Amino acid sequence: MLVDGRSDKKADNNYERSDNISSDISSDRRVSDEDGKKRFRTAAIFGMLLTVLLFPSHPVQAAQVQMDAVVSAAAQILYHNEGSYNSVNPNDNGAVSIGKLQWHGWRALSLLQKIAAANETQAQKLLGDTLYKEVVSVADTTRWSTRKLTSSEAAAVKKLLATNESKEAQDVLAVKDITEYVQQGLRLGITNEPALVYFADLANQGGSGAAGRVALSASKFTGSYETVMLNELHEAAICDSVMGYSAYQKRRFETYQYATGLGWTYCASNDSYIPDDYESAKQSGAAWVQRTLNTCAQAGLAVTNTYDEATKMAVANFQAAQKLTVDGYAGKDTIVKLIKVLFQNGSAAPQPDTPQTPDTSTPQPDTPQNPDTSTPQPDTPQNPDILEPQPDTPQTPDVEIPAEKPLEKTVLKASKTSYGVNDTSEPFQVEVTSSRGQDAITYRSSDNAVLTVDTNGLVKVIGAGKAEIIVKQRETQTHEAAQLSIPVTVYGTNPADYPKPTGALYAEKNMKKQHVQWLQAALITLDGAKITVNGSWTNTMTKLVTSFQKKCGITADGIVGDQTQNMLKQMLAVQAKVPEATIKCTAKANTISWKKYTKANRVYIYRKEKGGAYKRIKTITNMKKTSFEDKTAKSGKTYYYVIKYGMQQNKVIIKSPSSKGVTGVRK
Repeated sequence: MLVDGRSDKKADNNYERSDNISSDISSDRRVSDEDGKKRFRTAAIFGMLLTVLLFPSHPVQAAQVQMDAVVSAAAQILYHNEGSYNSVNPNDNGAVSIGKLQWHGWRALSLLQKIAAANETQAQKLLGDTLYKEVVSVADTTRWSTRKLTSSEAAAVKKLLATNESKEAQDVLAVKDITEYVQQGLRLGITNEPALVYFADLANQGGSGAAGRVALSASKFTGSYETVMLNELHEAAICDSVMGYSAYQKRRFETYQYATGLGWTYCASNDSYIPDDYESAKQSGAAWVQRTLNTCAQAGLAVTNTYDEATKMAVANFQAAQKLTVDGYAGKDTIVKLIKVLFQNGSAAPQPDTPQTPDTSTPQPDTPQNPDTSTPQPDTPQNPDILEPQPDTPQTPDVEIPAEKPLEKTVLKASKTSYGVNDTSEPFQVEVTSSRGQDAITYRSSDNAVLTVDTNGLVKVIGAGKAEIIVKQRETQTHEAAQLSIPVTVYGTNPADYPKPTGALYAEKNMKKQHVQWLQAALITLDGAKITVNGSWTNTMTKLVTSFQKKCGITADGIVGDQTQNMLKQMLAVQAKVPEATIKCTAKANTISWKKYTKANRVYIYRKEKGGAYKRIKTITNMKKTSFEDKTAKSGKTYYYVIKYGMQQNKVIIKSPSSKGVTGVRK
């Protein structure tokens, strides 16, 4: 996904790497906050070199920032959010994105040029002559701002990205980019380390403009950039029209959760951990929910960090007022709405009439936090042991809060557990049912260079390879989350991708799989056979071979012996051969010439006029001839010509690609 000129791998990102981070993020909701912090601290900070860099615009604050540690921590979550070294998205919103930070468009080209320069021979071998020449010769890199890759190009680039030269170049560029992201935050005046990590992720996904916009919004909330911490930056991002878009909220919350576990202070003393769903709200986010409800809805809750009945009732009241599903459980939608109401209507900056003395600005543990006052209100319950709502707490008597019960298991079932298709296959629909209905089922591909899948489960084949369709259903207040992986093998239909057989092929023989795949690909290419290139010889294969032999007028026995193989190889050679045409124009005729090609037994000549379509004007069957005189061309009129080689075997006609067009004007 591309946001403000940067690349992002959909709402669901590529999880080929950083499995330690991925598992930490997914499991943190069911362990204590402290345990989660310890895991993240071990994964992201162990072994980091802590240094100090000074920045002219904010020298005192910048000196306090552990620059290398921040960059290293930011790198961990960015690699998790983006991709792996050899990740390729051939069409990421109009241009290619590659590598572990998903460099997009012209930046992808610039990276490929660096990799190619490090080992030119290797790059040319892996990319092929045509793509290699394009990569190294393009001086204006902006031309790649709309460059998309074909499936074969994507496969070649993927191989190049897996080399040691690529990894070294990506490591250098990634550190450079991430360092610049952090420095941008520092130049603004942000000094909170977790906030800088979060800022780097915003900058990588949305660009410096989007990250700066979110930071500005957070600074207006707190009163200055220097007082912005992770919590305020996260809230500002969720409220941003672009970076807080629903498809990106998963990334926002995962990055926030990661940054809170890095061992640095991430929020003010009168603030606490922001949950992202009901589970995290129950475990470590209840205080934030209570405090926010007190601020936004004057709920009058005791801030106990316990999701009690009074909190449920206050959540239900808020949900009813905001026209959300009323159930008393603070799920993702409710939390996002709380953030938006808090951030957009409130302010963390000191108000003119608010006392700011040290004795009154620090909240007591059980005091509801109203940003407009530093002392408890008269009607606010102060006893953490009192779980029932107090008389002055707003009530909605007709809202029935469901009793807590264990989450029910969600079971996903697919109509097919795996797929084998060709790279020429039409889009197909994945059919998945859930034990709890179709609520919020999501789909994504593990490798967009092989296949893509839309929000409704429609799969589009991109190129040969193996991938998984990952199906998920989110956790709700009543059901557990569930995930299902459906493996898909996409077989290439180009016979040149498989070794040619050296012996006969037939049903009873124990044959190499790749030799059968060559035959299957050949039958698809030459005869349009409806078969999957899976290397399996079935009765259908015998019937297809026999039918093709009959069309060609040779012995039809279902055995692919020397006669059939030689014929197939000759046909494939003709089909792949691109002719070269030249033209000479005289008063007598326009003479089109070509080189003799012994495998063909036909030459087809086509002509068109400006604005028209090509029409065949001559079929040459005497293969000793290498030219044709077009005497029907009118003098002074412009004509365009192409030729094709051909091979006719009884009822089967094979044609080569067209030559490059030549233009002629008869004198």
